[in-house]
Amino acid sequence: MRKLPYFIGESGPKNVDGTGNYVRSIRAANEDVVLFNMYFLDSHANAKSSNPFKKAGYDFLKPSQ
Repeated sequence: MRKLPYFIGESGPKNVDGTGNYVRSIRAANEDVVLFNMYFLDSHANAKSSNPFKKAGYDFLKPSQ
């Protein structure tokens, strides 16, 4: 995906659980003023289940996120 045009994602810090935790700021056109922050968090899709009869799914957000 990184090679696609306009891709702005990133892996995020190593000390945070998951991959893809980062913040993007929307700024005013001619000023250094932040208008809006977007927070991207890993949903931990395909989390392993300790129950063999339960299908893998999403996990909770972790405190480090």
